[in-house]
Amino acid sequence: MRRIVLSLVLMTVTHLTLRAQGAATFHVFPQIADGLAGNTAYFSTLAAVNVSPQPATCTVRLYGGVAGRIASPTFTLTPSGGVGGPNTVLASGTILPLATGYGTLTCDQPVAAYVGYLLYSAATNPPTLAAGATVFSSPPTTRAEVIVTNVSGYRTAFAIANDTDSAAQYQLRVLTDTGQQVATANVSVPARSNVAKFIDELVTLPPSFVGGAFITSTAGLFSTVGLLFNGSVFISEPAVNFGP
Repeated sequence: MRRIVLSLVLMTVTHLTLRAQGAATFHVFPQIADGLAGNTAYFSTLAAVNVSPQPATCTVRLYGGVAGRIASPTFTLTPSGGVGGPNTVLASGTILPLATGYGTLTCDQPVAAYVGYLLYSAATNPPTLAAGATVFSSPPTTRAEVIVTNVSGYRTAFAIANDTDSAAQYQLRVLTDTGQQVATANVSVPARSNVAKFIDELVTLPPSFVGGAFITSTAGLFSTVGLLFNGSVFISEPAVNFGP
């Protein structure tokens, strides 16, 4: 059963990832991490590909605890396939306490972009890579769904970025795969900030639960992404957008 569930999740994530790769001049990444917590180190790396025949100049902005953790936030991509992008500061040897937040990428030409999350074990010398995930940008929406898998040691987390000038509250509804509602909660996110939580931190889930979590806003757009964890190992779960 566990193997079947994970296969279905991976197939779905692959399909959704392909849908999330559209080029644009503005991208939102709902979760950025950088820094050291105990024997665990995290950093985020942003990559962009210029799909325009003109050079593209891009600027990364980080919000929340990770604000300022990119040394060179502006970069230029060569035309028709130019690749580039910065890392957060831990990648260059600047070790700071773990912080999280969200990021945006603004370019003067359309680019495809993603963020890689990398987790290293600092208990070894040199540190060893323990986990990683590639997450494409999350288009702003008013309603989105994240697949929830809480079975056999797996837990689903999500991050919501509120890239507006006003605080907002979002409704979380968790449904079974047959559409039966099992739990609800409200999530408040201040302006220009994000909130990252495991689903089971907000609601009580039935044992061995697989279903969906709908996130809805009645005022203002948000961006969201999911991550499926087994211990410290994780894979990305792009959200499905239903709203504008």
